[in-house]
Amino acid sequence: MLKGQPPRVAEFFAGIGLVRMALEQEGCRVVFSNDISRKKYEIYAENFDASNYLCSDIRNLHGISIPDIEIATASFPCTDLSLAGNRAGLEGSESSTLLEFLRILKEMGQRKPAMVMLENVTGFVSSYQGKDLYRAIKELNYLGYQCDLMLLDAKWFVPQSRQRVFIIGSLEVQQNQSGSLDGFSHPPVVADFMRRNVDLEWRNFSLPTPSIRRTNLSSIVEKFNPSDEI
Repeated sequence: MLKGQPPRVAEFFAGIGLVRMALEQEGCRVVFSNDISRKKYEIYAENFDASNYLCSDIRNLHGISIPDIEIATASFPCTDLSLAGNRAGLEGSESSTLLEFLRILKEMGQRKPAMVMLENVTGFVSSYQGKDLYRAIKELNYLGYQCDLMLLDAKWFVPQSRQRVFIIGSLEVQQNQSGSLDGFSHPPVVADFMRRNVDLEWRNFSLPTPSIRRTNLSSIVEKFNPSDEI
C-alpha cells in the first residue's frame, strides 16, 4: 500500500455489499468482490460500483487473479455451522467454501493481504466440538496470521440483536501482548476457547467498549406516507 492511500480490500462472499458499506465508512477501498449469487450481485450493483464484482463460484477463483490488496474478508456460508442448520461443519457442501478462501490466500504467496477478517454465526465455535474453528485458525496460523477471536452483537450498534463470530488475522506478529480476554468482545465462550487452545497463534486487539446505543427501531424505520401504495 502506498503511503497515504486507503487500504485495498477484496471481499469474498460479498453478498449485497454490507461489509463493503462498513469498510468504506472506515476509509477502505474495495477493489475486488466475489459471490456466486446472481440475485445478490444485482442488488449490489444497484448500490455500488460493481465493475470489480465477479459473480462466480469461489472454487473457480485462483490467487493469481486477485489484485494486490491489504485486507481480505470472508463472510462465508453459515448453513453447515448454524445451530438451525444441518451441522455438517466445514465438511458440508456450503461452509466448506471457507477452505477455498484459504486456498486462494495460499496461492497468493507473498502477495497475500496483511489482514484477513472471517465472519460467521456463533455455531462456528461449537461445530464438531470446536474442531472446525480450531482447524480454521490453525490454517491461518500456517499462512502466517496471528488471530484474534471475537464475538460481537449488532445490538451495540443498531436496534437488532444478532451475534456473530469474527476471526481477525494479522501478518504483523505481536510479541508480549497485553490486554485482557475479559472485555466485551471476548465473552466466556470465546475467551475459554482461546485459553484452551494455547498452541494456536493468538493476538488480542482489545477493542474499546462501545458507547450505549440510544436509538431504537421506531427512531430509524422508514414510515409509510398515507399516500404510498402497499
